[in-house]
Parts: sequence; structure tokens; C-alpha cells
Amino acid sequence: MNRIYKNKAEIKAAVYEAYITRNDELNSDYFSIPVKASVKTLLEACAEIQDTINNRKGKIDMNRIYKNKAEIKAAVYEAYITGNDELNSDHFSIPVKASVKALLEAYAEIQDTINGDAVVQLENCNRSYGDNDKSEIRISGKEIPLCEDMEVIYEGNYMDFLLQYNNKESETQLYRLMDVIRDDDGSISGTKLDFIW
Repeated sequence: MNRIYKNKAEIKAAVYEAYITRNDELNSDYFSIPVKASVKTLLEACAEIQDTINNRKGKIDMNRIYKNKAEIKAAVYEAYITGNDELNSDHFSIPVKASVKALLEAYAEIQDTINGDAVVQLENCNRSYGDNDKSEIRISGKEIPLCEDMEVIYEGNYMDFLLQYNNKESETQLYRLMDVIRDDDGSISGTKLDFIW
């Protein structure tokens, strides 16, 4: 069953995700999503999306606090689309107030959309090193639900929130992995990356 997008942030995030993953010129196909919103909301979302993608003009409001996954994802996608570099911590420098779980889920979805990386929480982790490159660390373990019990509210800069997870994998069991292989039994393996850079 398709999700129905009901507000401007959800609509913008969905279109930006399609645009980023398809890597093609903006066209009407990107707007082929089920919506239930006012005409005013649809027109505002469409205008902002077109301005961001076609004119490379971001509208990140640093006086606004982004409070849910859709708003956060839309803001980060806008920063990424209008920037000239690959995804890095600067794209996440926005004020947020949301649960730790929502912030980590948004980050996982953003990394998956833009880089194809998996942000996962693992148990029973094993570590191995690449044959030719000792700096390449392969991680494998059983994937568990991402921060299932983390409904604590964080308020502050999203970049600062994410940076606190760098080099804390042994404490948090949170990893960012590339070249991911998932098995039917819930185990996952991939090359460990910095949580954020």
C-alpha cells in the first residue's frame, strides 16, 4: 500500500528522495506521489521544490526548529541539492527538536537515499580487516531495531547530535556501513565508515 503524503515537508522529502536517487532532470514523474493536502500546500511545495532543484536556492530557515522526520529530511536534502559537495556534516547543521529515535531514523534514511549507506544498530558484532588495506574494517552482526527505546527528546543542532556518535560504536552499537550485505536471518555486514564526517 502506498503512503499518502499529507503536508509540505512530507511532499518535499518524497520528491527530493526521488530526485536524488534517480539523478535525472526534474520532471512530472517526480511528482507522481499520492497526496492529501490543500491546493495551497501543494502549490507551495511544488514552487519550493522547483526553486531548490532548478535554481539551486536553498531556503533553510535557521530560526526555525525542525521537529519531525519529514521536515528534517527535507531541510537536509535542500542543503545537499543546493550545495556543491558530497554529503557531509555541514548539510546537517540545522536546529532540531525531536526524539533521538526520529533523528537517527531520519539520518539512516538520508544516508541510504544519498549514499546507499546503512545506518544500523547491531548486536554480536564481529570485526575483520581488509586483505590489502588494514584501515578497512568489515563489521558483521545481527541487526536490531534502530534505537527502539530512545524516545528522549533532543533539542539543539542536528550536526552536533550526530557528531557525538563518532567513534562510539562499542558503546552505542550504531554503525554506518557501506557495501552492505543482508542475510535472511537478520545478519548484516559491510565496511565501517565514520558515523558522520
